[in-house]
Amino acid sequence: MLDSLAAYVLSETDEGLRDSIDLVRAAHLHGRAAVLDVLVRVGYWDVDENLILHREQIPQVFTEQAEQLAAGLATTRPVWRGWPNWSQPSIGVSDETDSEICLRAWAVRRRREGWRLRLRLHVALPCLRLTPDGPLAEEISGRGIRVDLPDQTLPLIPPVLLRAASFTTLEYRPALTVIVDVDASGDLAKAQLRRSRIRLSARVSPSENQNAVPSGVVGLVSAFR
Repeated sequence: MLDSLAAYVLSETDEGLRDSIDLVRAAHLHGRAAVLDVLVRVGYWDVDENLILHREQIPQVFTEQAEQLAAGLATTRPVWRGWPNWSQPSIGVSDETDSEICLRAWAVRRRREGWRLRLRLHVALPCLRLTPDGPLAEEISGRGIRVDLPDQTLPLIPPVLLRAASFTTLEYRPALTVIVDVDASGDLAKAQLRRSRIRLSARVSPSENQNAVPSGVVGLVSAFR
């Protein structure tokens, strides 16, 4: 019954909702706002429920099967034999919504050849633990992208896998590394893409990263002169 009322609230027209409309009339409810109020009162939805997510059929949680598969994959070790260890100090940046997740890191230094900076951006690879098919892959493919909303974040990949792939100061983890050389004018001089394994020298929050980047860059450049 409640699902039928929810379908009425989410629909922008009355077409194909005969059963829902009959139920609304029998309950002496007038309009979608009144039906929504009932659904909130009985706990079917929260008072600030995001109806757009429901209308667009955007999943807000992973299925139990997907969560179980992800938990199992999180305990496995991806194949990264032959990937070089990155010895230069790297600063990890924690995720905005979960401080245990750290999927990006950076490092910068001054090149010997004149006034040129080398910026390294490291991206963690939770996908190394995934198989290209199966229920979990299908669910991730159906989501397509991480959705960031003012009041919540809907991840593309189950958080347990993101934590397993996160960069840490304790051990090396696989990464996709983008190496960018910038000249004295700030123009791109060279760019490379490499596989690597990195271990963090430090880890900061997003706000700390924003405040620390200028001074951190100066410090790292000075250290590598």
